[in-house]
This record gives sequence, C-alpha cells and structure tokens, in this order.
Amino acid sequence: MDYKIQGILSLLQMAQKQGVDMQRLCDLSDLGLEDLKAGRLPELSIVNRLWLNAIKLTGDEYLGLHIGEEGGLASLGIVGQLIQTSATIEEAVLHTCEFVNLISDAFTLALVKGDADFSIVFEIDERCWLHYREAVKQNIDTALVFSMVEYNALTLGKVRPVAVYLPWSRPADDGEYKRVFDTRLFYGQPKARISFDNQLLDERIITADYELMRALVKHAEGLKDKYKETDKFSAKVRQTIINQSYIHPPRVTDVAATLNLSVRTLQRRLKAENTTFHDLQDEVRQELAMQYLKQKVYPIKEVSYILGYNEVSAFNRSFKRWTGLTPVKYQNQQP
Repeated sequence: MDYKIQGILSLLQMAQKQGVDMQRLCDLSDLGLEDLKAGRLPELSIVNRLWLNAIKLTGDEYLGLHIGEEGGLASLGIVGQLIQTSATIEEAVLHTCEFVNLISDAFTLALVKGDADFSIVFEIDERCWLHYREAVKQNIDTALVFSMVEYNALTLGKVRPVAVYLPWSRPADDGEYKRVFDTRLFYGQPKARISFDNQLLDERIITADYELMRALVKHAEGLKDKYKETDKFSAKVRQTIINQSYIHPPRVTDVAATLNLSVRTLQRRLKAENTTFHDLQDEVRQELAMQYLKQKVYPIKEVSYILGYNEVSAFNRSFKRWTGLTPVKYQNQQP
C-alpha cells in the first residue's frame, strides 16, 4: 500500500470514531473506498474535500491534532520503522527529514539546530498551500503532535516542546492547541516548526536495531527514487491528458486549468523536464491508438476521430511514425 494512503485511512477512522458514517463521508468527497483498498492514491483536491467534509460532519475543527494524539508509528510505514530502529532521536529526526516524501506531498522537513534547542521546520509546498489549504493545515497539525507523542514513547520520558510555531492566524479559541502542546504558541509565523531542548537529540531509542535500520534505509532509498520518478510534473500532466482523452484530446488550456496553472507556467515546468505538452499528448495518442486497435471495438475511422484527427490519412501517418505500421496492418496482427 502507498504509505500516503495510510494518512487518509487515519482520517476516515478518526471520523468514524466520532460517529460519522465512513461511506457517506467518502461519497460526499467523491472518494472511492475500493480505490483506496486497491492502493490508488486520490487527487489532492479530493483529499482536501475529504478533510473539509470530515470537519463539517464531526464538528471537530482540530481533527489533525486529535489524529496526531493517537500516535502509532505503524501508520508511517517504512518511515515509522526507520524511526523505531534509529539509535538516537537525532538519527530518527534525520531519517524522517530524508524520507518524508514517502508519506506526504504537502511539505518537506529540515532539522535546524540552535544554541539551546533544535527545531523541526516544515517547508510547505506553495501550490498545495494555495489550493489545498485545509488538508495541508490538518496534516501539519498531525505531524507536529505526532512528533511530540512519539518521542515520548521512544524514550520513555516526558518530552515537552520548547515552543510551537504555526503559519496561520490564532483561532478565536486556541484552547485545544494549548491543551495538546502545553507550551508557548506563536501564530502567523513564516514557517511551521516545533522546537525541543537540544538534550533530546542524544536520547537513546529503546527499540534501536542497527542492522535492521541499515536494511530499511536501503529499501527506503529505493522507494524514494521511485517516488521521484512518479512525482515528476510531466508524469502528472501526462496522466491528466489520459484522464481527459477518452472523449476527445484535451487542449493545453484544459489541462492547465485542471492543474490550477496558467498555460505559461505549465509549459515552463514541462520545459524544465525536457519535454513539451505536444510531446506528451503525442505519447498518449499513441498509447490510446494501440489500445483501441487491439480491442477491435471501434472502426479505424472512429478511432481516428476519438483521437482528434480530422482526416483518417493524418491518423495513418502518425500511426506509421509511431510503429512503422499502418493501423490496418497493426490491427490485423493482433490476436
């Protein structure tokens, strides 16, 4: 299972614990439970809608805080295992910072040391913050509380943060933040961060296991590389083109609007990955053309139309450029 899915399941379970019908919550949010079970990660827009609906149905605007209080490193998958098997809290924090992309798209983490205390600093993805603010805010709340709760569990001590810094305004009633963190709170800050006394970095973790930790790091590095490939902007654009191509090929303006970007920004980001919208659309057309011809459901003229060609002859030329065969010859070779 994609480790990012576990965070969605934690939200669903918390909402259910507060009396919300899980299926109703999913239906309101256009989230398919079967897709989650099959390991398919929903779009961030759906995740954001899920948070908004969960808060509305539970009446709990601090769901993220309460999920964090539940703790449980198992919910972090391999990142949780790395934390458990690290020798010290400092090593655990560094592992979390390195592999946080396995569990969240909303932010990256950095360990910043000061003279008396250290901070775990959240670098929030600007696009996520702009378009999916509720999901980002609640996930940061969860992560802030989670770090405090788990450091307690890992050291068998009473860990209390020195201060917590939040990048949003003080709520009308911040009693829940005060109860959960029991420390100084600073609102409207440039970045989210939680600070602890430097002595905590040297605390030994009772479940440390050097050999297992080394094996887990190797595995996590492989997963991290895999996410780098699938998280490429061009891969997201390509998938959007596929999603919108089953009626008629989308225009660049359609895809840019779906991704909440201007056409110029979309083209600039694709150029940075050495590709263009035209190249991606051409790849998708080839993939769909071969799929349609293998199925032998539609006549070639209709396949040509579905893929956005005004003339069958133009489709024939494109297909021969892709495969070296005409559509007819390719289709005849299929079982």
